[in-house]
Amino acid sequence: MLNRILLARGVQCKGCVEKSDFVKRVKETADVKELPAAPPKTYYELGQVKEIYSHQVYLAGLAKHRDETGLPVIVDYFSHSCGPCIQIAPIFEEMARAYAGRAVFWKIDVNRNHESSAAAGVRSMPTFNFFLNGQKF
Repeated sequence: MLNRILLARGVQCKGCVEKSDFVKRVKETADVKELPAAPPKTYYELGQVKEIYSHQVYLAGLAKHRDETGLPVIVDYFSHSCGPCIQIAPIFEEMARAYAGRAVFWKIDVNRNHESSAAAGVRSMPTFNFFLNGQKF
């Protein structure tokens, strides 16, 4: 009977009918009227720059993108009192929008997050670091 219904709808694949859990999944979803809402997009999928306030968040974020997303991470080490940092900020934000969902853009205030900027070896600002799979390039 299921084969007849599928054929009437133009479904040519019969392999899915042979899978043991196919009928069970069809029955479980028979009363679903609409698909569940998609999870909210992350800041990097929306093309936003995220400020990283602590070294723990910095390390956890690098690990996440190394292990889960595989996305490159571009980090801008800046200071609010740095003229060139202020000038480059709109361009950095524009790049984040241009590469939305394809790269992660972070800002780290060197006066607020000393540990992360020291770990990266930042000596002057603005400094940009590129990470891919947890390695700095």
